[in-house]
Amino acid sequence: MGNKKKKQMEFRYYEIPYGEPVLALLGEQWNQSYGFDRNQKLVTDLHFHNLMEIGCCYEGTGELVLEEKKYPFCGGMISVIPGKFPHTTLSPGGEVSRWEFLFLDVQKIVEELYGQDRRLSEWILSRCSRGAFCKSREEAPELYRLVVMILQEMDEKKERYQEAVRGLLGALLVEISRNSKENPAGEENGLRETAGMQHLSRAFEYVSLHYMHEIRAEDLAEACHVSESHLRRLFAQSMGMSPMDYVNYIRIERACQRMKQTEESIAATAAQSGFVSVSTFNRNFRRVLGVTPREWKKSPENYQGRLSQYRIEYYDGWE
Repeated sequence: MGNKKKKQMEFRYYEIPYGEPVLALLGEQWNQSYGFDRNQKLVTDLHFHNLMEIGCCYEGTGELVLEEKKYPFCGGMISVIPGKFPHTTLSPGGEVSRWEFLFLDVQKIVEELYGQDRRLSEWILSRCSRGAFCKSREEAPELYRLVVMILQEMDEKKERYQEAVRGLLGALLVEISRNSKENPAGEENGLRETAGMQHLSRAFEYVSLHYMHEIRAEDLAEACHVSESHLRRLFAQSMGMSPMDYVNYIRIERACQRMKQTEESIAATAAQSGFVSVSTFNRNFRRVLGVTPREWKKSPENYQGRLSQYRIEYYDGWE
């Protein structure tokens, strides 16, 4: 009997820009046929994010794949997908659809808005992690209205828009909680929190908090409560990379953000992103993106897609 082919799943890491309440993906670049590679071949591999994804479809039709199930989508539909929930969007017929997206750090929002109300915080966090769903404007008019309002605020950036969005986010999370389905089995959907996933989740969180400081593989293993050899094995088997490769990937992602948002020197960016020297920064940056930081800074739009092509892949075996 032949070996069963492993399922491929891509982890897409998104970071909310400094000072912003959410990450908003807006504009014409999201008007596209979804699910096709550069050779126009339909790719059905699932992916998941570190943040909650909320999508608003304005026009077009296709399929939204949530774990093993497919749901037709059309204009006037909202999708709500918790972090670590496998999904993808497909346009099997090649039709162009128009979407915009919000990415939310639900834990952070709840702590900031409802940190003093433990029962409400636990209710929102529990409901928001139960699973993904999609609903039409007619099925969930208030949910649709709140999402569109936040998208408009993030697009227009009027005076004090951050405060306006933060206020809307509280209402949005309550509305998402109201619309989330009860799970009779008492289990959360999405990637199951097996021991391996728990260790990797701790690693992701640790790197997110400490990437700007020195991180050794043994420090990361200690934070995850496993041996260094076991952590290396988890990263190799589940992600196809070493722990330090992942650390460098996150540092480069942060460096790109800093170079787009500040006018600081390359040396300052390297230091603030956790690299011990400019030469180390240059070497790792070129390895991932194929250009030096200075070349990227001159024309970042030419290399915008390359970082997303640096795939961090997960495979089954966590169930």
